[in-house]
Amino acid sequence: MGKTKELSKDVRDKIVDLHKAGMGYKTIGKQLGEKETTVGAIIRKWKKHKMTINRPRSGAPRKISHRGVSMIMRKVRDQPRTTREELVNDLKAAGTTVTKKSIGNALRRNGLKSCSARKVPLLKKAHVQARLKFANEHLNDSEKAWEKVTTGTTSLTPRWDKCVNYVENTLMYAGGRMFIDKHFQEDKKLMMEELIDGIRWAFVDMVEKENDWMDEVTKSKAKEKAHSVLAKVGYPEFILNDTYINEDIKRLSLSEKDYFGNVMQTLRFFAQSDIAWLRKTVPRSEWFTNPTTVNAFYSSSTNQIRFPAGELQKPFFWGLNYPRSLSYGAIGVIVGHELTHGFDSNGRKYDKNGNMDHWWSNTSISRFNDKIQCMINQYNEYHWEEAGLNVRGKRTLAENIADNGGMREAFRAYRKWVETDRTGREEPLLPGIGLTNNQLFFLSYAHVRCNSYRSAAAREQIQSGAHSPPKYRVVGAMSNYEEFHRAYSCPVGSVMNRGDKSCRVW
Repeated sequence: MGKTKELSKDVRDKIVDLHKAGMGYKTIGKQLGEKETTVGAIIRKWKKHKMTINRPRSGAPRKISHRGVSMIMRKVRDQPRTTREELVNDLKAAGTTVTKKSIGNALRRNGLKSCSARKVPLLKKAHVQARLKFANEHLNDSEKAWEKVTTGTTSLTPRWDKCVNYVENTLMYAGGRMFIDKHFQEDKKLMMEELIDGIRWAFVDMVEKENDWMDEVTKSKAKEKAHSVLAKVGYPEFILNDTYINEDIKRLSLSEKDYFGNVMQTLRFFAQSDIAWLRKTVPRSEWFTNPTTVNAFYSSSTNQIRFPAGELQKPFFWGLNYPRSLSYGAIGVIVGHELTHGFDSNGRKYDKNGNMDHWWSNTSISRFNDKIQCMINQYNEYHWEEAGLNVRGKRTLAENIADNGGMREAFRAYRKWVETDRTGREEPLLPGIGLTNNQLFFLSYAHVRCNSYRSAAAREQIQSGAHSPPKYRVVGAMSNYEEFHRAYSCPVGSVMNRGDKSCRVW
C-alpha cells in the first residue's frame, strides 16, 4: 500500500471541520480537490487521536463505536419517535452495553436533539440546519463553522442584516412597493423596452444571416420562439394597488415579541400560496419575483425573461443621462444573456409556449452538439488561481452559451441604435477617459463582472456554481468575439483573441 498523501495542517483542519459538519468522505474530497482515500485516512487518524486523549473516566458514559452510531442514526431516520430506552435495548441486543447518557451524547454529536422518556420526536439534522439562522448565538456556531470552511468567512451576517433581508423576502410585495415608490423611475421601463426590442431583433437577425448550421425549418421555429419571449420589467402592476397589498398582509398576524413565531407563520403562508396553484394552469404573464431582487431571470416553462427593479440601477443600468454604450454593455448583455437561455443546452428543449417539445431536427441537434463541445473544451482549459482548480466547462455550459450569445446580441443592437436613432453619428465620448464608445461597451460589461473571492469561496464556486468565475465570463466571451478584437486591436493568438479557435453557438 502507498503512503497517505501529506497534507498541510490547514487542509487537514478543513477536512476535519467538514466532517464535523456532516459531510461524507466523497463530498469532502470533491470540495477540496483531494482523493476520497486521502480524506478517509485523515479522518480516521483524527478519530484515533481524539479517542486516545478522551478516554472515559471510570463511571463516565461509554463511547459508542462507529458501528453503534450508524445503527442509532438508521433507527432514528426510519423511526423518528424512537426513545433512548429503545436505542439502549437495541444496542444491548447487538452486543454493546451503553447508557442513555451515551446515547444522548452520540445524538448531539451527530446534530440531533435527544428524545426524552416521554417520546418527544427527534429533530432531524437537515431541519435543524435549515432553522439555524433563526436560532440563538450558541447554535449559530455550527453555521459559522460551516461558512468558514465553505466560503472562508470568519463572521456571520449581522443579525440586523438577516432580519431586514428576511422581512424583504417575506413581505416582498409590500417591501417592493416601498422600494418602487422611493427608488424606481418609470422612464427606466421605456429604456428597457428599447433594449429588449433591439436585442430580440439582433438575435433573429443573426439567426437569419449568420447561422449556417441550423436547417430552415428549425430556424423558423427558433425565430418564432424569440418573438414569443415575454419580457417582465420592474414590478407587477398589482403592487400599486393599496387594497391588494393590505389584504395580502392581513393574512399574517405578526408580533414584535415572537420572532420565531413570525417565521413559522410566514413559512406556512408561503406553503399555502404555493399549494394554491396545485392542479391549476399558471398564466405565462404571472410574476413570481421580488421587485427588489438584484438579478435577472429566464423561465423555460413560461418562455419569460424578468428584470426586477432592483437590477435596474448602476452598474447594470445607467439611464438616459449616460452614453448608451454603458447600458448596452451592462444590462444589454444581461438581457441578451437571459434571452439566449431559451436556446442553450437546456432551454432549447422547450418550445415558444414553455412546453417541453422536440422542435429541433436531428441534424440541427447534432450540429449544435458539435458547437457546444468547442465551448466545453475552451472553458475546461481555464485555470482559476484563486481556487487552484480548472473551470468545469460542461457544468457551466448553459451560462457560457448565454454569456457569449448575449454579448453578440447586445453589441449588434447597440450599433443598430447608433445607425437608426443617431443616423450613424457616434455618441459624444466621455471626457478624460480616451476610449471609443465600442471600447466603453466592453469595459462596461467587464465592470459588471468585477469581483473578488476568498480561496474557499472560489473552490465552492468551481465545485457547485452554474457560472464560470467572473474573470472567465469576461475573458471567455470576449476572446471569442471579433468585434472586441477589433475594438482593442488584440493580436490573433493572444489570450484575448482566440482566432481560428474561437467558439460560437449563436
